[in-house]
Amino acid sequence: MTSVLLAAVVAASGPIKVAAPGLSAVSVSAELQAFVNDHLAQELVLEGVEVVTSSQIASVLGLERQKQLLGCSESGCVAELANALGVDAILLGTVAKLGAVIQLDVRVVSAADATGLALYSERVSSEAGLLDAMTRAARSLAPQLAKATGRALKASSRPPTTTGPSVTLRERNTTVRELGKWMLIGGALAAAGGLIGLLAVINPNSSTLTDLEAGLAATMLAGLGVGAVGLILYLVGGTERVPVQAGFLPLPGGGGLATVGARF
Repeated sequence: MTSVLLAAVVAASGPIKVAAPGLSAVSVSAELQAFVNDHLAQELVLEGVEVVTSSQIASVLGLERQKQLLGCSESGCVAELANALGVDAILLGTVAKLGAVIQLDVRVVSAADATGLALYSERVSSEAGLLDAMTRAARSLAPQLAKATGRALKASSRPPTTTGPSVTLRERNTTVRELGKWMLIGGALAAAGGLIGLLAVINPNSSTLTDLEAGLAATMLAGLGVGAVGLILYLVGGTERVPVQAGFLPLPGGGGLATVGARF
């Protein structure tokens, strides 16, 4: 009696185990159907679900009985699979090509009473789109199963995504606007310097300018002119968007080096 209770506790706390006899197909080639079955099972494994694949089921039940059970969601079919394979749930569904689109419908039913535990549906525009659709399906079904069964998923065995430098966009001045900015600054400084110098040396009682005073006045006027041109260039120059890369380079000992760079 104790051993039976212990086995029940272990089963309840163990990984979620799902039988995947295969999805039924509508207007889909046998090759694509087989690929969808295998790839979806693999994606579920990567999300931490223990999956009994179609080939494993065939080795236990026989190919003919597996074909009879394919797509069946009745409690009798589910119970037969569950008893033979020792699983918690059955993965069922359909992949159908309808004109120019492909519909993927997947459901997971309880091995105890055939009630629905998880559901996913998506429509894609091409066979290639099924790849990402199956990944999204597995990522949706796995947490639904964990919640419905009250069991934790196995640690995900999905390889970590290798992320390269991230690219964002920032605004920078165009060359024209940058030139205008520096002309405005330079002209303002020249005008201010000429004005200050002129005020320091000018003789208010004289009606004529000395050579020094004339030079300072010319500097002030030239600065004002350059500044005015710079202001116009700055206003019409505008800005442009520049991609900026940010990355992280791992270093020995657990450290790392952050990198930032702009694409010109």
